[in-house]
Amino acid sequence: FEASPEDDLTDVVRPRTQVMEAPRRHPAGRAVVDVSLMLYRYTFVWRVIEDANRERAVSNLTSDQAVIDYISGEISGFAPNATIESDVDVGRVYTAVTMPAADLKATTWFASLTNINIHVESTQYVEPWE
Repeated sequence: FEASPEDDLTDVVRPRTQVMEAPRRHPAGRAVVDVSLMLYRYTFVWRVIEDANRERAVSNLTSDQAVIDYISGEISGFAPNATIESDVDVGRVYTAVTMPAADLKATTWFASLTNINIHVESTQYVEPWE
């Protein structure tokens, strides 16, 4: 590359600096975060229910209230308004948890996600241990 004295080399010697704007955050991105967190917490609650049902099925938890207390202790940090029910009937342990979606969200951006309840339930057969 050869430059003549008439060439303007200011761009070559000193590149232009551009002021970059911060990327705009799309509201749908917040919804994705909220829905992802809600699904994560749904699966977490489902795992806790499965653990509690398993413990009840093998008589490590001896009452329905013990199952409810176990689940409540595990999820109270993010779902304080959850309702929990548990019952043993006809050789099956049935447990259900209903949580307001507002408890599971990270943001308050979308009101439509806060007006629903998330319901998680599981059933397991009681194992006869003698």
